[in-house]
Amino acid sequence: VRNDAGLPTTNRSDKLLSTGDNLFLSTHERGLWRMKLSGSSVHAQATSAATLDATVFPNPSTDNTKLHLTSSTLQQAVVTIYDELGRIVWTEPVYLLGGAADHTIEARLARGTYYFRVAGSRDVIHGSFIIL
Repeated sequence: VRNDAGLPTTNRSDKLLSTGDNLFLSTHERGLWRMKLSGSSVHAQATSAATLDATVFPNPSTDNTKLHLTSSTLQQAVVTIYDELGRIVWTEPVYLLGGAADHTIEARLARGTYYFRVAGSRDVIHGSFIIL
């Protein structure tokens, strides 16, 4: 649903972020918009397709495991950790602002091999790591 200005309407789950003269609006399931603020006018455009990358470090690890995420754009992603039997042991939404960021995996994980899945707005990244 769009308003009279052609912009997506917002609800409580939408996110708004401003940086410099840019205003970013992420709409649930409807995309990401960048608005350039200049003087008294606003120019809006949908952002280009996002790219996403993820790695776990240190790997193997004993504790303090981190997920290094790199995103080309502002986007929301969901990180899910699975055990060797495919059971979900941890899941958390993350907000990526473009660039790189480290996120601590705050689950208490027993020894073993784990698999992660990071689902962004366009990409899904899979990987594995070991807890000693």
